Amino acid sequence: MIFHRAGSELIALASPSNFVIDRRYVARFAQAHAESGFERVLIGTASIAPEGSQVAAYAATQTERLSFLEAMESAWARARPDRVTRAGADGLLELEAIVEVHFQLHQQHRSAWTQGLDLRPHKESI
Repeated sequence: MIFHRAGSELIALASPSNFVIDRRYVARFAQAHAESGFERVLIGTASIAPEGSQVAAYAATQTERLSFLEAMESAWARARPDRVTRAGADGLLELEAIVEVHFQLHQQHRSAWTQGLDLRPHKESI
């Protein structure tokens, strides 16, 4: 799994630089996965980190054969089933739809591209 910078229980992430992607760290990690024979790498995400798609996009420029999967936390849905019930039909994002949109982002044409997405459920007004 690749995160946007080094961090663990011993290396604190609580600083203003949390949202900065450490390019050397991501490059080394992606290359190590590729050299070790991995085909896919999981991209870690957290509320204290930049968009996982941005980490994947940079890591993809550092290798030729790796594919990337973005981890998405949905623990709040398990912890708060009442929110799921209240949201009702079209009130929540579906995991398959999120994956499809991120895949489309990964496949975007170089002449018309974006760096990020703002996904919302159908019921939510803009």
